[in-house]
Amino acid sequence: MKSEYVVGDANDEGFRRTKTIEQLAEENNVSINTLYKAAQRDDWREQKDNFQAEFEAEIEAQRIDEFAKESKALDSSSLNLAKAIFITVGNKIRANQESERSGEEGMTSSQLQSLSTASLNAQKLAKLALGEPTENTTINAKIAAYELQFTDDPED
Repeated sequence: MKSEYVVGDANDEGFRRTKTIEQLAEENNVSINTLYKAAQRDDWREQKDNFQAEFEAEIEAQRIDEFAKESKALDSSSLNLAKAIFITVGNKIRANQESERSGEEGMTSSQLQSLSTASLNAQKLAKLALGEPTENTTINAKIAAYELQFTDDPED
């Protein structure tokens, strides 16, 4: 009876259900008062609380382990994606250079800007996947934009 109160039983989904003193007394044909006294004398409530705390800590540790594995897989995928973007951008730029050498018209400035943006985004993605901060890039870009805005305005 103590085990059913303290630990309970796991159902098919893994959820634990404990029984009350009243349920145990009724199922086992025992006086509720007798069972309450036994539970108080042997600290069933404290044992139940301790078991629950340990059980929850174990589940949390499993979740943390699963999340760490998922995070590692996501970081690897992100890093591979960033590498693929770099390769694609590099191939496009190489093809553009070859076209220009052979006398054909090269990419427009907006196409080159798009490739540049893709490279910067890939770099940020890779840095995040490697656990490196990307704030410096953002700060530098803001400072550079501010300086350009400040120096390009002749009326100020």
